[in-house]
Amino acid sequence: MPSSRLLKGEGNRSAHSSRTMPGLILTPPDTATEEDDGYLSASEIAALKLDADWVILSACNTAAGAATRAEALSGLARAFIYAQARALLVSHWEVYSDATVKLITTAIREMARDPEVGRAEALRRSMLTLIDKCGQYRRRCPLLPTDGAHSFRRMTSRVGRELA
Repeated sequence: MPSSRLLKGEGNRSAHSSRTMPGLILTPPDTATEEDDGYLSASEIAALKLDADWVILSACNTAAGAATRAEALSGLARAFIYAQARALLVSHWEVYSDATVKLITTAIREMARDPEVGRAEALRRSMLTLIDKCGQYRRRCPLLPTDGAHSFRRMTSRVGRELA
């Protein structure tokens, strides 16, 4: 697999119902072969030797495995660790697609704008930007915790100070 600073994928166990192993559903080839069927399983991922600074798995609960009480960072996440990804962004909860797209693209934009900004700071800035944009419809904003933006803003500010 070619060298890349960022690898983004949306993993989904249930989208490929005949599969029991988590994986990534890719654009299928015109003619599927055993080597390229459009599905990259966790075992296939683990066998790769990636040169990726950051792997982003933006689908729901990408940090979990297939089993109910699976270890943290099992399944897809662990496969990318075995494949030598240097950093992962995964979730342990259900995510809203539109909010996730905004969160990730804003974070990537922050890193591109200022090469000195790291992943954590870029995500913090992205969260704060999205909170500010939620404004008038806070109760419906999928990024905000139920106690509102104020406590979330305090938490992200504290995290930012700790990272500095």
